[in-house]
Amino acid sequence: MFALLTERALGQRGAITIPGIQFLKRGIDADIEKTLRYYRTYPTMVLNDHLLVTILNSIQIRLDLPYNEFVDRVYDQSQQLSAAMRLTSPIWRGGVRTKNTFYNNTTTEIITTLNYDIDVEAAVKEWFNLQPVKVCRHPFTDLSMAVPNGKYPYPADKGVVVVNIDIPMLALMFRRWYEEERKVKDSTDAMPTVTSFVSMFVLPNMLFTHFDLAVFNRMDCIQRRIQPDAFRRVHPFVLIDYTRFMDAWIKELLKVLVDSTLDIPMTMTQTPLFFHRDLFRLFRLPDYVQTRQIDWAILVAKIPLIRFLLNLDDAAGGRWNKNLKNLLMIDLRDLYSDKIYFNDLPTRIKEEVYKTLVRGIHQTQNTKGSP
Repeated sequence: MFALLTERALGQRGAITIPGIQFLKRGIDADIEKTLRYYRTYPTMVLNDHLLVTILNSIQIRLDLPYNEFVDRVYDQSQQLSAAMRLTSPIWRGGVRTKNTFYNNTTTEIITTLNYDIDVEAAVKEWFNLQPVKVCRHPFTDLSMAVPNGKYPYPADKGVVVVNIDIPMLALMFRRWYEEERKVKDSTDAMPTVTSFVSMFVLPNMLFTHFDLAVFNRMDCIQRRIQPDAFRRVHPFVLIDYTRFMDAWIKELLKVLVDSTLDIPMTMTQTPLFFHRDLFRLFRLPDYVQTRQIDWAILVAKIPLIRFLLNLDDAAGGRWNKNLKNLLMIDLRDLYSDKIYFNDLPTRIKEEVYKTLVRGIHQTQNTKGSP
């Protein structure tokens, strides 16, 4: 599925450089460092029934095993554990969650459990930088850096959230945190808790994907002439509101993208972001066995990207390469005809999916692009 969204489709050119991005990068890097430092210094706790706590408490593997063996054993258990919790994986369909975990009750939440390749040696050393939980889609456009802790301060008008949990990476990160905590605590100190670990490290580290998706959503809104959300102060420390500078940079970037002769893959790799090299790498997922059980969730996660690319092509006069559009049309037709993918989706999400697929098929059939 989505041949155009694979490494094989990419060219070799670097991302577009728009004046102002270095200023934004420096400021945003400083703000996320301040945010991470605060949550790691002043620990809070999530509830005992938090999904990530439940997952970690369900992993019954010795913590004194060699790291590679530990990761392998967690990997062996991960799909069964995912199915037991009714999460979406290549072997279990899962579905829309009845209880949201990461944002708030105005969203519709879908959780997948794909596993990335782990450089175990590097992960052991840099465990605090791991991102075992990544946001694949959310509806928010603010630049406030609010942590996805279930209390997100903006309503989403029933927007869609897709989050991926890499269970082996999550377990390794917890083990390394636990080992480091025991080094600085003596036998009379309270044992480090899973609830603190999730609140201090896992949820704040989701900001890397959350923020870049917020920037992408902002691009999508500005491109469609929809007013994005304003900045809101949500932390007990000061962050700088870069909204005005960000919007000016986005408008210039969109103008360059529309005026260029880039094709679909090049558009993704030419669109720079802040914690990912480009748009393609933000939406890239690990290699996985493509099955009906999980492909529906991957499509729901990528609908905003497909819509954004179609809008850009439309604004550019439909001049993308015909062969590339034909590849996209094949994917869209297959998905549209195989309605079993979406039988259990809420009506609103199903309508969004079909509307995007029908538009994409129509637009690729009536292309003006070069052969």
